[in-house]
Formats: sequence, C-alpha cells, structure tokens
Amino acid sequence: YMDTSRRVNAYGGIFGFASRTNPLRATNFDTGIPDTEPRFDAGFGLEFGWVLHIYKRAPKEYWY
Repeated sequence: YMDTSRRVNAYGGIFGFASRTNPLRATNFDTGIPDTEPRFDAGFGLEFGWVLHIYKRAPKEYWY
C-alpha cells in the first residue's frame, strides 16, 4: 500500500522456498551416522513491512 500523502507505505505477503540438497560429507557429525541420501528442505512464512522513504524537499525559492 502506498499512501498519497507519502506517510504510510506498507507491504505484506507470503513467501516460500523448496530445495533438494545432497550431503557433501560422508558422515553427519551431529548424529555420527552415514549421510548419503539426498534431502528435501522446504519452508514458508509471512512477511510484513513498513517502508520509510526519505524525500528531498522542494526549494522555497527559484533562482533563474
């Protein structure tokens, strides 16, 4: 949303990602067992934000 008075500028939305990853090491050091199979990682979320713009002021006098 972009306000005409330039004070309230906000946005919102949903996002997601997905990837198939392959292990680079032969052993998973957290569990100590072999890690050879590819894995599917995914996630999603909500995103909201407020945009603060910095506008230049118009000059009060004009020099010709």
